[in-house]
Amino acid sequence: MIFVTINIISIFHESSAVGQESYEDVEAFLEPYHKIDVSTVETGIIRSLQVREGDLVKKGDTLVRLDRDILNHALAVAVEEGKSIGNITAAAAELEMQEARYEKLKALLGRGHGRENEVERAASDVTVARGRLLRAEEEIAIKRSEIEHIKAKIAAREIKSPINGIVIEILRRPGEAVTPNASGLVTVVNVDQLKCVFDVPRKTAKRIVAKKNIQLKLDSGKTINGFVEWKCPILNAESETTKVIVRVDNPNHAYTSGEYCVLKPNAIQLAEINDIGSNRRNASFEK
Repeated sequence: MIFVTINIISIFHESSAVGQESYEDVEAFLEPYHKIDVSTVETGIIRSLQVREGDLVKKGDTLVRLDRDILNHALAVAVEEGKSIGNITAAAAELEMQEARYEKLKALLGRGHGRENEVERAASDVTVARGRLLRAEEEIAIKRSEIEHIKAKIAAREIKSPINGIVIEILRRPGEAVTPNASGLVTVVNVDQLKCVFDVPRKTAKRIVAKKNIQLKLDSGKTINGFVEWKCPILNAESETTKVIVRVDNPNHAYTSGEYCVLKPNAIQLAEINDIGSNRRNASFEK
């Protein structure tokens, strides 16, 4: 997409020749709309660049890789610890033994050969053994969760493009340290669509309707179609202008950044007059 930054050449003036208001053109120049300085949420050293200036990228393509040796080592350790089941085995064996002892004492008590306090102590030992087994199982679960966390941090060290677009600038180089608070690493722009942002004079803005098609003229003389995405409901009191956003499809990248784009207020007025005339003719025909 492309922004169009407006420079108002002139203001409204009265046209006594035709008895209607006539307006000068409103000019602008095209700029990239989606322009993103892609940054990182991780702190580290740039290991490699996966793109060059001018490369076409798709959303999700890797742009930059950060060093991840320390995380790889931590992952290997966590994986081995996650495989360890020694504590679980020991705790399970302890629980089995305590349960067997409890059942024996309980049976003896039933035959009148045991003491009640011994059975109560055995029952307490079973509860403690179950807690130890549960703790061992929880430790393994935590280790496995830690593995996923490390994998996510490793994945975050591959900086990916958030949009489809073109790499226009490499901001950092291999070997440089980066942090989340630092400036971007790579600049990516999307020009599949252009977006014209007009600061339109008040009277002209009245003739522009949101969610309608509109024609714009390029500096080359070519007329292109646009779509009014949004018309600001608030008038800027200082400039007496209203912001209007016009979207222009650019799938083949036929339009380039820096090219002038002209909004023709008189063309809008003429179209409005033609629409009124057409409506009147249709009303007369219906009668």
